[in-house]
Amino acid sequence: MTSNLSDLINETPRDLLTGEPYPEPTEPRPDDAEIEAMLFDRACTATDGCEGVDPDGTCYHGHPSWLLRLGIL
Repeated sequence: MTSNLSDLINETPRDLLTGEPYPEPTEPRPDDAEIEAMLFDRACTATDGCEGVDPDGTCYHGHPSWLLRLGIL
């Protein structure tokens, strides 16, 4: 199966282990300075506002870190 780049960009982000789509964010996207801080602090905010999430992980509610959701990691 082949896919073009626009299909990948527009695809709903999915959990790499389960293949299930991540829940929709319930918090607004962080600004660039907050994203930069998450990269250097090695602790992120999840898309539902949970704090202290691993950069490549999810919170207890199944929401991914913003770095994961945005495709930075």
